[in-house]
Amino acid sequence: MALRTDLSSRDRLILLLIALPFLLAGLYIVGIGMHWIPSDPAKMHAPGWVIALCGLPFVGAGVAILDFTRSRNSPTFAILGISIFLGIVLVTHWVAFGSGSRQFTHTRTLNGVVLESEPMDEQTGRKYFAVGAVVLDLMFATGLVVSMRKRARPTARRD
Repeated sequence: MALRTDLSSRDRLILLLIALPFLLAGLYIVGIGMHWIPSDPAKMHAPGWVIALCGLPFVGAGVAILDFTRSRNSPTFAILGISIFLGIVLVTHWVAFGSGSRQFTHTRTLNGVVLESEPMDEQTGRKYFAVGAVVLDLMFATGLVVSMRKRARPTARRD
């Protein structure tokens, strides 16, 4: 795959500067989750692998931006998109169905102003996350079926 020629050096630098905060933030979160960066265990309310998965979407976004400087039609975009999506799905499933207790907060806002904020019971919070997890599962299954159908369909030949 050839390097993109439609981007100037200035454009590449700007994209690098845009990608850098995503990469650094994501790697920082992954580093905390993997225990490479020291942190206060009392402030950690999830297992390390869940925290590391929370950093995955940021790392993926940074890599996608960097890859855009190399090629517009790279398969890396699809791979990173799937990894970002799966990171979100796995964390949502852990919150909804994982073992251990959870603490939820219900907040109502109007035009950015917090009207009320109160604790929510664990059962209700888990139900909300379970609905989100099932919706994400349906999205994943739909994407998988569409992808399989596209691959199975013979491509039309142009003469």
